[in-house]
Amino acid sequence: MAGVRIKKLTLLFPRVKKESILRELMQLGCVEITGSKELLDDPRLVQPVDRDNAELENYRAQLISLTRGLEVIDSYSPSKTRLFAKKPDVTAEVLFDESDSKICLNLAKMLETLDTYLNTLITAEQNLKSIIESLTPWYAFQIPLNCVETAACDVLTGTVASSKNLLKLQAELSRAVPESEMFHISSDKKKHYLCIILIKEKKNEVMKILNRRNFSLCIHKDLYGTAEENIKKAEISLNGLADEKSDILSRIRDAAGYRETLMLCYDHICTKIARTEAGEKLLKTGYSLVLTGWIIAKKEAELQSLASEYECAWEFTEPTLDDLENKPVASIKFLKFLYKLILGGSRMFDPLRVKIKYNTPTG
Repeated sequence: MAGVRIKKLTLLFPRVKKESILRELMQLGCVEITGSKELLDDPRLVQPVDRDNAELENYRAQLISLTRGLEVIDSYSPSKTRLFAKKPDVTAEVLFDESDSKICLNLAKMLETLDTYLNTLITAEQNLKSIIESLTPWYAFQIPLNCVETAACDVLTGTVASSKNLLKLQAELSRAVPESEMFHISSDKKKHYLCIILIKEKKNEVMKILNRRNFSLCIHKDLYGTAEENIKKAEISLNGLADEKSDILSRIRDAAGYRETLMLCYDHICTKIARTEAGEKLLKTGYSLVLTGWIIAKKEAELQSLASEYECAWEFTEPTLDDLENKPVASIKFLKFLYKLILGGSRMFDPLRVKIKYNTPTG
């Protein structure tokens, strides 16, 4: 099994060149950055050396926003692709280009906002449909729903099972409480919808009779006017909601034309997160950063050229036996497997065909 010879690397460079150097190292694809615990443990460096704490939360929030934006597009304007469709190739310049990032992030936030508002409209639409459904049996009832009593009378609205004989119920009420009157509003397969008007003093007697027939009282809370008026009002509101929903869906479908741009921005943010995570492993002094890690030995000359270009100080050392015990040398086959494993989650491009080299883990 072929192995890759590696060396320990220490690199000192100006803090102002941090992003440029990390990007170059990513493209060089031969360095793995590790922590610098041995430097932190050195009592001579306790004061001047500390961790360089890079901020990841902002980039991760951007990644979440882009993910949600793409999910909104996929929900309302799905893209039909073949199961094993080839992803496009991109150059390093395109992948690292930040010119469209702000536009993409604003678009993702807009899509999130539209989706939230659309869900609000859908909920409102369902509530209105529920109101219409509940009031339809009362359509012919011409007494305002909020009128439950007068000075002398109570107005009861409710239902009994459709199996109950209404003529017998009406006769029983007339005999027991002549001061009451029952009105049949409508019926369906399950229920009869009734209104009973009675004088207040006889309410207990009426309720005893109704309870024996399993009468279920209906309370139309927060509804004013007749059932017909409320149904027409709800239908007008539904038409307005339908227009708003159509407008929002149209805007989401228009945004679907930027799907690939958003996907490329997603991959770009992923590279920024990778560089920032690598940056968290660096140590800082007042004006400099210290990078420790591993380099593929045959790439030593290329890294020296890069370090000279950015005015860095560097040191390459052979690993000790203790180092190798904790850092096994990887085979080329295993490295290719890690490429696919680590970068296989790309949304936009095929990581095995991208025209740049990435950091290669050597363990």
